[in-house]
Amino acid sequence: MNHEFHACYPFALQDSVTQAFAIEWLSGKLSNLPHQWQEIGDIQDPLQRIAILSQAIATPYKEQARVGTRKDPGGFRYWVEHESHAFLQTRLAQMGHLGLLPTLPDLVALPTGSFAVHFTFTLRTPYISQDDVGLHILDNPVRKDRVFGLPMVASTGWKGALRAALREANGWDDDHPDLLRLCGDARDDETGHAGRLYFYPTFFTRLGLEVINPHDRQSNAGKQPIYFECVPAGAQGDFTLLYLPFDLIGKGEAEIKQQALADLHLVAEGLKEMFLTYGFSAKRSSGYGVAEDEIAGLVKTRAKPKSNNKPWPTCTLSPRG
Repeated sequence: MNHEFHACYPFALQDSVTQAFAIEWLSGKLSNLPHQWQEIGDIQDPLQRIAILSQAIATPYKEQARVGTRKDPGGFRYWVEHESHAFLQTRLAQMGHLGLLPTLPDLVALPTGSFAVHFTFTLRTPYISQDDVGLHILDNPVRKDRVFGLPMVASTGWKGALRAALREANGWDDDHPDLLRLCGDARDDETGHAGRLYFYPTFFTRLGLEVINPHDRQSNAGKQPIYFECVPAGAQGDFTLLYLPFDLIGKGEAEIKQQALADLHLVAEGLKEMFLTYGFSAKRSSGYGVAEDEIAGLVKTRAKPKSNNKPWPTCTLSPRG
């Protein structure tokens, strides 16, 4: 189906003048359609327009389609800087209306000792990841939701980042019992098992571009710049995590409370290290994917209440909390 779409709107088969005008229309910089290619006016969805723009990588207009010129930004860069934020906010609102955004679960139906963490964070440095989209105007697009096109951190990405932060911060190996209890083990054989932590995806409504320009060792001159799509510093996202001690069902209340409190402490320290020290992005060793230390949210616990009329305990996370 993807190939059929591109075949219907063959950018590379247009003449050079039409290609130049199409780049500006597809990116939203011009409102007038190319005179010789009126058919692309049927495409209203911005993400589909960017998909057509991606065909420019097979033409001499590749760099113009990516960033425009030094004096006149255009192409994908123009769309990212001027059009993407409003579009992504609209898509996020659509997800909210459909009930698709992560929220704190109702812990009443879950086992005693369960807890959930939900907070909003702000990126201090850009977030970079790798999407597996078939065709994109950049070599390194950030991962996005397949339907709504929102930049995202997948639940598996959060799990891997927290696992790495716990391991590095505590000097654990991959088989440490605390790590296996929280994050689980590979379930490719009979010995594998799920962990107690369940992660939800995070969606962003901002996009940016990072540029890496390798330099020649002899001349010290910059070579061809490499463009990375990113979620820029200052963007906000919501993090949601659920702790479910399913393997403690049937145990005594004292044992459940002891393990849940110990795991809550481990998770809190691991999240602190992941967000503020190690990062959760590709190229995190270079400082990418680190958050500001001010957050706001909730920790909601499923402890046994003193009476059925009292609510389940919650803890508010305030700035620097």
